[in-house]
This record gives sequence, structure tokens and C-alpha cells, in this order.
Amino acid sequence: MNKKMTTLSLAFPLFIETFLRTLLMNVDTIMLSRYSDKAVAAVGLIQQFGMFIMILYMMGASGASILVSQNLGAKNHETASKISQAALFFNIFAGIILSIILYLLTETILGNLKLEDDVRNYGIQYFKIYVLFSTFQAISLVFSNIIRSYGYSYTPMFVNVLTNIINIVGNYLLIFGNFGFPRLGVQGVAISTVISQGTGAIILGILVYRKPEINMFIRVKFINIKRFITNILKVGVPAAGEFLSYNLAQILIIYFVTLLGTNSLASYSYASNFTRASFMLAISIGSASQILVGYYAGAGNMDKAYTLCKRNLKWGILFSGLSTVLIAIFRNFLLGKLTQNSEIIAITSVLLLISVFHEIGRPMNLIIIAALRGAGDVKFPVYTGIIMQWSISVTLAYLFGIRLGYGLAGIWAARAFEEWIRGFIMVKRWSSRRWESKVLV
Repeated sequence: MNKKMTTLSLAFPLFIETFLRTLLMNVDTIMLSRYSDKAVAAVGLIQQFGMFIMILYMMGASGASILVSQNLGAKNHETASKISQAALFFNIFAGIILSIILYLLTETILGNLKLEDDVRNYGIQYFKIYVLFSTFQAISLVFSNIIRSYGYSYTPMFVNVLTNIINIVGNYLLIFGNFGFPRLGVQGVAISTVISQGTGAIILGILVYRKPEINMFIRVKFINIKRFITNILKVGVPAAGEFLSYNLAQILIIYFVTLLGTNSLASYSYASNFTRASFMLAISIGSASQILVGYYAGAGNMDKAYTLCKRNLKWGILFSGLSTVLIAIFRNFLLGKLTQNSEIIAITSVLLLISVFHEIGRPMNLIIIAALRGAGDVKFPVYTGIIMQWSISVTLAYLFGIRLGYGLAGIWAARAFEEWIRGFIMVKRWSSRRWESKVLV
């Protein structure tokens, strides 16, 4: 393993990268808030679908990252290069197919949700553009995960700086039609997003090509690519399965939110954007843990992997807790800068208070599940997630929010309750050290 690779050296640029990705979504919300609260509600809804799409693409990217990390730890450099190449082929193919299918089904998908006509129309405008070019995102995810597994964690960070600048400038020009550009509103946000993603994919590809040790663009027989894709999916499908179950559950929960009206949907969007800022560092620490645990597991150093995850969990809980408390303290000031709708401010304010409890528990899942994946224990988090998310989060969200009439606050509390229960189960799994028998090389 590269001796320079530590949790801090990986997590810091990952944090900046995650922050920039979150900023990309928050910038859309902030700039659209000056256009229309209904546009904010629509884009917030589509961003949840966007997360679902990203998770599908993560099957190839995450599976490759886990296998590459363990093979590099075991000194199998040629195999690591071939795995990287196979992941790129798979994500390009999957991106093209998925983009076409979702584009054709856009009106059917959004038409089945109980949305106001304006919100639905905004959502359709954004979704069609976003999904049609989502292959750029599929390619970027592979390049980012692979180059990070080789220890170049700053490279995706710098690329994200550039893509965020492109997105912000594009929003400024296209939402309101500044400097003679057409006034496109929600469509302008979608166009800016896909242009920035496409630029990022091209730049990352060039940078990967210039790293000779990755050797990702070597010629290889198609039959070998198929074999490596099969291995990637054996790891990647379960690895992405927990995310997939979580986001499918969230999509159903958003359907419950739509039953509460447009103000609740806008509040959900605002609160989600704020809480992303709370768990960004935990996500970054989790991603760093996955890479390092993969290296240590591949090299047979289980004690070091075990200790690393335990230490990282403590830091994740500390930082998530502090950031959520700060957001809760300044919540009314922050919300007042985004909207003048008193009902939206009141609802979102309550959600941000509940989030203090929610976000302190979230790192138990974000960090430990990532470490389990790095070690090759990819199935246990999926099975646990499916059971917990659907039997607790979705069920209680409907019970508290709809049946008992607690509204969005009840839905938010149900999500927090599930996070803590699942988190305790993950802590127990890691402490049992049963993951040590799941190493893939």
C-alpha cells in the first residue's frame, strides 16, 4: 500500500469533493429559490430520483473500487487494471440503456405522483434533460472511484471545483437569461448540470489516461472483459444494494410527502439540502475507510483494519453532531435567506431540530457499512438495510406522518429512528469481526 495513504490524506479531499457535489445541488436550490418555490420542490424531487440513478451506476464503480483496492493490497496490479477497464465498459453500456429508458418513461413516472401541475411540469422539464445525458455521470463515477483507489484522491476534488464553477456560471446565465442568454428557468439548471458533468467526465478520463500505473486503456479480449464484469457485479450489486434499497424507500417516503402538499415538499427539499452538509464528512471518512480497509484486508492485516474503522467512527460521530447542532442553532437565519414563505420556514425549522438526533446516528451506517464493503462483507448490510428501511422507516413514516397526522415532522422522526437501530446492528457486526472471512482475494 502507498504509505502516504491515510484516513486524513484520503478523507480530506473526499470531504471537499463531497462538499462540492452537495454544493452543486444546493446551488441549484438557492438560485431557483429566487425563481419559484414550486421549482425548488420539483428539483428537490428529481434530485432524489437522481440519487437512485447514481446508485445504479455505482454498481460498476463501487464493485470495481473494492476489487481494485484488495488486488492492489495483494500486489495484483495487472488484475486491478483489467478490473478498471471492465468497469468503464459496463458503465458506458448501462448509462446509454438507462438514459433512453428513463427519458421515454419520464411523464409516466412523474404523472403517477400527486403533484401540482406547475411542480409536475417543472419536474418533467428537468428530468428529461438530466436523464438523457446521465451517461456522463456513469463515466465520472468509474474514473473517480478508480483513480481514488490508486491513492490520487485530490484529482477528483480539483475536477469537482471546475465542474461546480461551470454549473454556477451556467445557472446564472440560463435561469434568468443574463447577458443575452435565453431565460430557461428549471431547464437552464438541468442544462448547466449536464454540461458540468460532461466536462468532468472528459477531464477525469484524460487524467486517468496519463497515470501509467493505472493502465486502464490497455487492449484486452472481450471475453476477459465479460469475466471481469461478472466479478465486479458479484461485488457491486450487493454493495450498491443497500444504497438502492435506501433510496427506493426514500422515493416512497417522498410520495407520502407529496400527499401533504407543495409546502411540505419544498420543506423536504430545503431540509435535505441542509442535512447533507451535516453528514458530508462522515461520507468522506466512510469512503476513505472502504479504500484503506480494502488494502489492509487484501494484505491480511485484519487488526489494523479493525482499529482503523473504530477510530474513524468516533471522528464521524463528533463532526456530524457538531455540524448539525450549528445548523439547528442558525436555522431560522439560514431559512430566511432562502424563502419568505412562513409555513415552509416553520416546517423546515422543526425538521432541522429533529436532524440533530438523526445525524448523530447516521455515521454508524455510513462509516461501518463502507468498511464492511471494503473487507468484502457486502451482503450483510444489504439484507439488514432492506429489512430495517422497509419495516421501520417506510412503515413508521406512513404511520406517523399520514395516519396519525404528525405530517412531515413524523416522517422525519421515523427516518431518524430507523437510522439508529440499523446503526447499532452495524456496530455489532463490525465488533464481531465476522467480516474477516469475507475477503475476496
